Amino acid sequence: MKLNLFALAFAGGIYAPWFSPWLFPGELVFPSLLIGIVGLFFRPAYIGLFLLGSFLVGMSWGIYSSNHLNQRQIPAVAEGIEARVIGTIISIPQQRSRSQRFEFQVESFSADVSEQPHRIPEKFLLSWYQFENQLKVGDRYQFWLKLRRPRGLSNFGQFDYRRWLLGQGFDGTGYVREGQYLGKSNSPRAGINQFRSDIQSGIEKQGFDNSGLISALGIGHREGVETMQWRLFQQTGVIHLMVISGLHIGFASLMGFAIGGLLAKPLLALGALRSDFQVRWTVSLVFAAVYAILAGLSLPTMRALIMVLILALSRLCCLNWSAWTLVSLTLALVALLQPQAVLQDSFWLSFGAVIVLVIAFSGRAKVNFLLSLVLAQCMLFCGFGGLLLALGKPLYVHGLIANILAVPLTGFVLVPLILITLLLLPLFPKVAYWLLQLSDLLLTLLLRFLEFVGRMPFPAIDLQSIQGLDAVLACLTGLLIVALPSWKMRLLLAAVLLPLTLGFRTNAPELSIRVFDVGQGTAVLVEQPDYQLLYDTGPVFSEEFNAGADILLPHLVRTGGRLDTLVVSHDDSDHSGGVAPLTGQLQIGELYTGGRETYQLNPALSPKYCASTTSWKVGRVNYRFLHPSRSGRPLNSNNQSCVLLIEFGDQELLLAGDIERDIEQQILQNYPELVDIDWLLVPHHGSKTSSSQTFVNRLNPDFAVVSAGYGNSFGHPAEVVVDRYLAVDTQLLSTAEMGSLRFVWPTNELGVSWHSSREGMMFWWQE
Repeated sequence: MKLNLFALAFAGGIYAPWFSPWLFPGELVFPSLLIGIVGLFFRPAYIGLFLLGSFLVGMSWGIYSSNHLNQRQIPAVAEGIEARVIGTIISIPQQRSRSQRFEFQVESFSADVSEQPHRIPEKFLLSWYQFENQLKVGDRYQFWLKLRRPRGLSNFGQFDYRRWLLGQGFDGTGYVREGQYLGKSNSPRAGINQFRSDIQSGIEKQGFDNSGLISALGIGHREGVETMQWRLFQQTGVIHLMVISGLHIGFASLMGFAIGGLLAKPLLALGALRSDFQVRWTVSLVFAAVYAILAGLSLPTMRALIMVLILALSRLCCLNWSAWTLVSLTLALVALLQPQAVLQDSFWLSFGAVIVLVIAFSGRAKVNFLLSLVLAQCMLFCGFGGLLLALGKPLYVHGLIANILAVPLTGFVLVPLILITLLLLPLFPKVAYWLLQLSDLLLTLLLRFLEFVGRMPFPAIDLQSIQGLDAVLACLTGLLIVALPSWKMRLLLAAVLLPLTLGFRTNAPELSIRVFDVGQGTAVLVEQPDYQLLYDTGPVFSEEFNAGADILLPHLVRTGGRLDTLVVSHDDSDHSGGVAPLTGQLQIGELYTGGRETYQLNPALSPKYCASTTSWKVGRVNYRFLHPSRSGRPLNSNNQSCVLLIEFGDQELLLAGDIERDIEQQILQNYPELVDIDWLLVPHHGSKTSSSQTFVNRLNPDFAVVSAGYGNSFGHPAEVVVDRYLAVDTQLLSTAEMGSLRFVWPTNELGVSWHSSREGMMFWWQE
């Protein structure tokens, strides 16, 4: 018990500085370490002081590691900095439509900026657009780079890219301006990654239907998995099976344990061994280590390998540690070796799953294998579901059915089969090829099963904005439902706590507007009860990342999977780039566009021109296009923008697209009653070509929102434009600085309230 408490106190001390609103100064490292060491001497007499000492010793390491990471970061310059670096490519380069992306380990760094990092950066995530040769892992280069401090888009309840970057230990992101090849690295890590790269190339050359999935399960290279397959895995709740994680390392360890028993049999027969115990655990540890190395020693595999190592050592040393002791020691060792890993969702998910299973099976009667699989999935669904909801992730009921077959097929068949294949590949390539064919066939059958499950009419449980007390109650409810021995007590607990977990929500507001953070582009969602209108769809960043597919679609699927009205203001890609995935996967009532080009649209939608004579009403809200005129002269792309006026009671809201000064003046002349409005989407992202002095003075909005990218090359919003809005006392808000913005007009018409996705960011590393 004391070992448990020591490990938890030590780990808690390491993680505490990572969840502080401010960065603990590095000068506190030695005082906390010294006081903590003194506290450890009180172990025999005062357990409280001993635990405090453990906590302070851990906190000294947490303060050091957090400061070390912060001091390596690229200076926070919005437009980025230019630097010359020398280092090694340490990941298999990811092939994109126009670039190669890779991780780069830094050996030397120099930048011509006034504010230098306090320490030399260690690792960058880079893209190279104008490359001549195929990059390979282990290549050493001298690069001239454009770098930025780790940062990402911020939208309510969606993936936090900045937190992920920091959790992975990246000190900056950027792209290559120029590169000079310096040769191959002779480091052991480069050799391992080169071996992984050769395996991945060999699998691709075979031309299997599921080459990407084989590479993902074999060496942790996920870039070859198709987007539609990822969505299927997410919908059916089996995405954890397609990413090498603790579960896979555990299965590899079990396989080694079984093979160790076979290897020990001849030695037992000859009398060379008294027991196969040591051989089993040694081979088990070797298999887990080999699989973790093949997976690139990623953070999830390292955590699992540490747990297997502790378990193996405890058994080899005949230490009768409980499951709770093993989990606590693993947590402490992971905290010591990978303190920044606590920033990753995978950290919470992996330890959460283990804790749920320990709670579920501790002190209960053993059941047969098949029943234990079903019981484990039910327990994970209940106990793990609360954590998923608290992390802002949907809980798919499909997963309860899909995992019952997918887990044993993946863990006891596919993982051993692929691992044995990779080990045989250098020695018996023909046998390995046959085994790969078998793996490909099994993956095809698995995909068909998942497609069948995905078509079942089960809902996804998604609370979107769950936080604070609701999040705590969600986790507590799930864990207690798993922990209680009596099913009657579980039902009673669910009846009491679930309503609190789900929250007694107030009625939906009569009108709300959500301005998504899509970088340099526009996407605005107007919502009423049972009605949604999307104004623009954001940009296409690359073939791999599209605002429509990766930012808008997840939110819209959660809120019903349909749009009543879609307005694509004009042709520019930063406004229309996300159209194709939305029209391909959502039910859309009406589509309006001001563009003249042919979109990649569903022909059944029959796009309509957003002529200024068009209007409609939903409830108490009036919608009316003010521009363009159907009979107007041909305009440039920006001035073709649909300008939408929304009227709710005495509130007037204007979405102005990318119109420029001439059209602003035309609108003011055509609509003299348009004066002193309440809310404005600033034209053309705050460009100098828009927001004329007359336009700003006449509209005099209470709120003006600029949808722009952080540090964008256009300089949006222009300083002169910002000054014009501030001069009329407009509250000017920008997605570049504040992330996604949500404005709510309640039914009682007491006035608008608004929230920013970045305002809830309370930790030092979120600044």
